[in-house]
Amino acid sequence: MKTIKLYLSVVLSILAMGAAAAQSNDPAYKNAMEKQIAAVDTAKTPAQLVSAGGAFERIALKYGGQWQPAYYVAFAYSQSVLFNPKDETVETKLAKAKEWLDKLDNFKEADKSEVAMLKGYYFMALITTNPSANGQKYFAQVMTNYKEAIALNPENPRPRLMLAVFEQNLPEFLRSKEDFCETMKTVGTLFEKEQKSIDKPYWGAGYYKMVAQKCAGNK
Repeated sequence: MKTIKLYLSVVLSILAMGAAAAQSNDPAYKNAMEKQIAAVDTAKTPAQLVSAGGAFERIALKYGGQWQPAYYVAFAYSQSVLFNPKDETVETKLAKAKEWLDKLDNFKEADKSEVAMLKGYYFMALITTNPSANGQKYFAQVMTNYKEAIALNPENPRPRLMLAVFEQNLPEFLRSKEDFCETMKTVGTLFEKEQKSIDKPYWGAGYYKMVAQKCAGNK
């Protein structure tokens, strides 16, 4: 009986992987993802990010075998909160981001480093809505998730970037001994290696260039 159950489990896993592969090769899926990733990359307002988040949600519901749309739903809503932490709709946006973050845990094939990175990003957004109340409450979640993301994939520039930025806003005694500008050099090198693809997140290079400007005079 155990052998039969194991066999069925293997067969179902293979079928699920085949279905996911077929979805990822669907031209309609690729076009929809490319369009909305571009929308997120060029968004200038929270409303534009919310619109993209809604579009990613529709993609995620249609192509349930793909983890990337779920990732971008959570990212778009978290980003919209960071754009305007005092907006009256932040609670709704945070709830939507958390909903899809939780769903990401159901995808075994999801990039674990990117998922951990996004969890840290979500908690960072949560802190910005009420720093005095949420800073101490969620500080550990931000730090833990960013560090986990780095440990899972040292070549991922996003958690290194966001951890360094987060630490810059902490009291001196809570910061690590990492030199910010040296970290930015590493982050820049890692971003240069990345290829743009719908299969894996690649956002953050533009933000890196902005925050790295403070190191322009450093040799």
